[in-house]
Amino acid sequence: MNFRKPDRLPWCEWPWSDTTYRWIEQGLPISEITVQSELFDYAGACPYAHSVTELNVGRYFGFEPLSPPESTIVIDGTPIPRYFTKTLEETDDYLIVRSRDGTTKKLIKRESFPMPMWLDWPVKNRKDWEQLKTRLDPTDPRRYPKEWSDEYIEYLKETEFPVWMWIGGFFGLGRSFMGTVPFVTAFYKYPELVKDMMEFHATFIVESIRKAVEALGPAIDAAALVEDFAYKHGPHISPRLFRELILPGYKKVTSFLKKNGVDVIFVDTDGNPNVLIPVLLEGGVNGLLPLEAAAGVDAVALRREYGTSLRLCGNIDKRVLTKGKTEIEREIQSKLPYLREAGGFIPTVDHAVPPDVPLENFRYYSEYIRKFL
Repeated sequence: MNFRKPDRLPWCEWPWSDTTYRWIEQGLPISEITVQSELFDYAGACPYAHSVTELNVGRYFGFEPLSPPESTIVIDGTPIPRYFTKTLEETDDYLIVRSRDGTTKKLIKRESFPMPMWLDWPVKNRKDWEQLKTRLDPTDPRRYPKEWSDEYIEYLKETEFPVWMWIGGFFGLGRSFMGTVPFVTAFYKYPELVKDMMEFHATFIVESIRKAVEALGPAIDAAALVEDFAYKHGPHISPRLFRELILPGYKKVTSFLKKNGVDVIFVDTDGNPNVLIPVLLEGGVNGLLPLEAAAGVDAVALRREYGTSLRLCGNIDKRVLTKGKTEIEREIQSKLPYLREAGGFIPTVDHAVPPDVPLENFRYYSEYIRKFL
């Protein structure tokens, strides 16, 4: 990510759970992907743990997680105390639940990797937002993982794994608590509310992550703001509105990170964010992922346009993996030779390997991409 020449490129993937199950049906040997891990009984109610078996497909194919669980810092940015979770309706096919984040969702039972249908959100007006603020105390000690300690800090400073910090983003805040359409229209109908939400969130982020960032400093290899503010044809917000209402918060967060030595800062968004890239760079961001090819994002074009000012991760078109060897080879050849030489790039399928990718196709992809690492 600093444009120096590595001994090899990392190769990172994330297959859906349903993808793994289908690959097992197609002949993926279970014995080659099972690993043992430790699980505490009853969420810590008993002072002992037992071993559980997990499926690790990366062990078989040779790829790594982009953000290893053992070195991923998760500071809880959700409402504390939680909203009480309850089932509002249930049929043979779906559940409608009020979730602990205050949203109401419809969940399809037979989907192993379901995307919920959001039905309602906790914030509809200024009064709702003021009530939600009471659950967003950044100094609440419950925001830190239970294992947070001097020992854990020392581990993160010494580990050979990359240390990531994932942070709930600004558009992500409004989308999560208001819903995409109500939040987007609020930029026009209730700009003062949006401004207050963005200013509050900037302070909330800095104060909630302060202890971790000041303790670890440059031992944090990368931070990522999780936004999802774009779709296939572009972002949900214009550069003008982003600059006016969101950019000041970005600058506050990124300046705090950089002051403490965290110099690789990604934005995680699906879709096509291209027209926002200049504003993101102005806001202190210097990385983008997952670079969805289906939305017209082209890592080669971005590297040529932005040079070393922008780190890139992703952009291997997931749709190609459903086709054949020729298409897989063409996709890799069109990107990897140039991007490896240019630097600042980590290859991965653009946002998870879906279950319609056959085992044999992924096996060939894994063999072929290693030639370019």
